[in-house]
This record gives sequence, structure tokens and C-alpha cells, in this order.
Amino acid sequence: VIDLLKPLKNLGDLCYSLYKTTPDIMEVLPDLAHVLFDFRCFMQNLQD
Repeated sequence: VIDLLKPLKNLGDLCYSLYKTTPDIMEVLPDLAHVLFDFRCFMQNLQD
């Protein structure tokens, strides 16, 4: 199951990196930022 989730986690990490490097864009899309952050946390919890 984790193997299937790895691409999703990578996508989440990528989006989170974009969120960190381009906060101005994410300020315009706060809902998207929250969803991406929650998703990233969710993926991390699955691995623990």
C-alpha cells in the first residue's frame, strides 16, 4: 500500500515546497494550501 502512496506523497511534498517558496500565490489560494498541508500530514501519518 505504501508503494502506491509514494507518488502521492511526492506530489504532496512538491506542492508543499511550492507553498513554501511561493507564499504569495498560496495567499490567494489559502484553501488549496490548507488541503495540501493536511494531505502532506496525512501521508506522513500513514508512514508512521
